[in-house]
Amino acid sequence: MKRRDFIQYGALGSASFVVNLGLHNPKPADAFLFLLLRGALMDAAFGALLQGAFALARHAWGRRSQEWYDRRLEAQLAQSKFIGNSFTNVAVAEVNSFQYSVVLAAERSEQLGKNIAFGFPQMRDSEPSVASFAGPSAIGMAIAAQYMRENQRMSHQEVQAAILPTYQDYNDFTSWSKPTSYTAYSNIAGQDGVLIEYRLVKPGKGGHGIIDVVVNANRRIEIPSIQVKYA
Repeated sequence: MKRRDFIQYGALGSASFVVNLGLHNPKPADAFLFLLLRGALMDAAFGALLQGAFALARHAWGRRSQEWYDRRLEAQLAQSKFIGNSFTNVAVAEVNSFQYSVVLAAERSEQLGKNIAFGFPQMRDSEPSVASFAGPSAIGMAIAAQYMRENQRMSHQEVQAAILPTYQDYNDFTSWSKPTSYTAYSNIAGQDGVLIEYRLVKPGKGGHGIIDVVVNANRRIEIPSIQVKYA
């Protein structure tokens, strides 16, 4: 391998994460994207998802009044799922997608650090439904979206097709303290289009876990392994 240049993306929460673009078959020792589970994690993770999939800048979202939720049954369902799983500080972004009109994010504090959740609500045949993903799945989706946009040179529409869940209900509120988790969901390319695997490697404050993401979008895209450092 001749090229070992590192490109820094900028701060994510209170830590930076880097990716070695010279690795086609990355090894765990030198291909991690690094992430610290503290600070403004929701702001950064939600921003990465929105920038990668929708071309929205950070802070292109905000809090909505309860009256707004009362008029949007699908968003109200997402809000209810967040609250029912102890996630707070719910934020909403209005997006341009043929599948979704809004995307939501929320957070909760855990022993190992911040946990972030995304909600993808929709109306279909006048019935609301929502796909919810937290912890490893949410972080995996956010970094995968930004990685595919910036390193695979995929358009925002291509990233949406690759990373957004299709019309199904999902309830993934995984905690960071869970030793292992495996999430598979459908994208436009097909069933099990996105595979996200998490394993807790070194538990406790100062320890870490690993997230691996594989996206099948007419071709197989392996996101460099993500090492989450517990705060």
